[in-house]
Amino acid sequence: MHFGSVLGLLRAQTGQSLRGLSGRAGVSAAYLSRLEHGHDPAPPAERAAALAGALGIPPQILYELIDEVRGDAADWVRATATGRRLVAALRRHELGEAQLARVLAFVQQEFPLADPGLSAAQLLEPARVLPRVRAGALQDAWALAALRLAGPASTAEVYAALSSPEGGLSGIGAGVALRFVRGHAEAPRACLLIGEAPWPLTAPDAEPIYLIWALVGIGEGPIGAEALAAVARTAAPGLTRALCGAATGGQALALLQGVEAGPRRR
Repeated sequence: MHFGSVLGLLRAQTGQSLRGLSGRAGVSAAYLSRLEHGHDPAPPAERAAALAGALGIPPQILYELIDEVRGDAADWVRATATGRRLVAALRRHELGEAQLARVLAFVQQEFPLADPGLSAAQLLEPARVLPRVRAGALQDAWALAALRLAGPASTAEVYAALSSPEGGLSGIGAGVALRFVRGHAEAPRACLLIGEAPWPLTAPDAEPIYLIWALVGIGEGPIGAEALAAVARTAAPGLTRALCGAATGGQALALLQGVEAGPRRR
């Protein structure tokens, strides 16, 4: 996952300009631009908290995204002898994605969080997961998504919003792109399109885009930001490959439910 791209989407969610957000966060516009384009590393905690405050979202949302990017969230495990043995055992067994999902499911069931937060899978249902789509023009993707996301709005309205250049669209790495629009649903909801071939999009890590997430019902504030962050956290090479191999929407959704690192304490 590319932190800068996700930060740019969160900024677009609030409707703030680069200069506007930088001023509110107490950083320079040049720094923020470098951050969004990946030229500077993810910020330290104090600066991330300032950015979150300027975005009007809980700092934890940015902290968790930064943990995903740095890959050092498990450093605290290695601080104990038992933790080091656990990490060594996972490495020694060379567990695959599905096997790690079973370990994760056990941890989540054995040690449930008081408030698990939002996961990407909660934004979906099987009918809104489209595997093995013959990827063509992006307009085809928006048409397919609009048919499944329309809800109380007309399909034409949702299609127009998804295909408008004013909405947020970004490749966020690991073969994943995210597109969101405001409104057209009372709460955030998503459609996931899995292409048989890459979609005509570019990403900051130069990896071909196979997955497109289309989100509606994204408003300003924590709920919309949490939905965007939940989707962003699914941008991992192993998960992308696994989802591309799913035969049905139900299989893809079940896989996502099992492997995503979505549940978070709030």
